[in-house]
Amino acid sequence: MKSIIFLIPVIGGVTGWVILSIALKLVFHPREPVRLWGNISFQGLIPGKQAHLAFGIREILETQLLCAVSKDTGTAPEVFNKITSSVARTVRQRAEQKLPSILPTVVREKVSAAVEDVVYREAPGFIEAILDNMRNRSDNEQDLCMIVEEKIKCFDAGTLEKDLLDSREVFYLKVGGAVIGFMSGLLQLGVIWMAAT
Repeated sequence: MKSIIFLIPVIGGVTGWVILSIALKLVFHPREPVRLWGNISFQGLIPGKQAHLAFGIREILETQLLCAVSKDTGTAPEVFNKITSSVARTVRQRAEQKLPSILPTVVREKVSAAVEDVVYREAPGFIEAILDNMRNRSDNEQDLCMIVEEKIKCFDAGTLEKDLLDSREVFYLKVGGAVIGFMSGLLQLGVIWMAAT
């Protein structure tokens, strides 16, 4: 029986790995709200806040893109890059604000960085489409921003999840959780050992 207490560090390490894996999965799952009881429901963080992020990007486009570019002129590469980085930076900040504080700081930073990376990849296409529409359409400019907002609302969270969970950094994060759990187990083992003597 006494030899079984030496499993405490191993159990702590496995627990650390599993808890971080579950926390990262809960950022993206469940995709649809799951009703627990009454009016209380549960949904993954990214799918649950996707509409909020889309609205934030729309606000950025309305305030920065439409002011920086007129229908008669093209955009300089500097303006295009500045708008893309501004959109990505703002989306990252909003993601960091909306992530629950219970998540470890490293997990919050990694998720928001992954969101920012996706925005950096996707924003140029959205911005180019908006600019083309602005040059070719005489409709209300607000309609263009609404189109972008709807596209972001429909963006597949699975793509973001795959990019994040397949990254080397997330693996190292899980290893770090396992190491912390193992060290915690060693500490508990030390306390038990000292109490026994």
